[in-house]
Amino acid sequence: MSDYKSLSEIMDELRDLADKKATGSLFIVSDEKHSASFGLEKGRIVALQCRGRFGAQAMALVSRIKQGTSRFELSSNYLRKVDLPDNEEVIRQILDAQSSAPAATPGTARTSAPVPPPMPASAPRTLSLSASQKAAIEDVLVDTLGPMGSIVMDSIEDCKDMSSIVVAVKEVVETPEIVQSLVGKIKDILTAK
Repeated sequence: MSDYKSLSEIMDELRDLADKKATGSLFIVSDEKHSASFGLEKGRIVALQCRGRFGAQAMALVSRIKQGTSRFELSSNYLRKVDLPDNEEVIRQILDAQSSAPAATPGTARTSAPVPPPMPASAPRTLSLSASQKAAIEDVLVDTLGPMGSIVMDSIEDCKDMSSIVVAVKEVVETPEIVQSLVGKIKDILTAK
C-alpha cells in the first residue's frame, strides 16, 4: 500500500509534468484496479480517458479515485485527443468533484451508474470471458499498447459480443493496422480450444 498516492498527489504530479512541458501519457491505476490516462503535448492536457470514457465524462470517473499508482511514459501515440478546458480547470474540476462526492456509508455499495433494464429474451447472450481468456487478451493489449492496454481491457470486460470489442478497441486506437491486428489476436484467443 505504500506505493499508493492520493488523487491530490497524482494531480500534483500531473501539474509538475505540465510545468515541465512534458509530452507523453500519465497512466493511473486506482486501488480498485480501474485505470485512467492523461495525454500531454508540450505540457497541455490533450487527452483524458477513464474506464472507456473520454473528456468530461472521464473527469467524473477520475474524481472517484481515492488513491492509486501512476506512471509517466513518453509515448502518447495511442491516446485519443479530445477538447478539454485548460490544465488547471481540468484538475480543479476533478478535485472539486471528488471533494463534493458523498462519502459511501460503510457496508453499502457505491452506485456509479443506473442499472440498465433487463435484456429481452431474444437478445444475444453476453460474451462470457474466462479468467484465462481475460489474462491472454490483456497480455496482447499490453504488449501492443503498453499501459494503455489495461484501459482497453476495462472496456472489453463490459462487451457483449465481438462487434462491441471492435468498437472498444477503435475508441482508443486510431491506427487501422493496429486495430486489425489486435482484433485478429483477440478473435484467436476467443476461438481457441
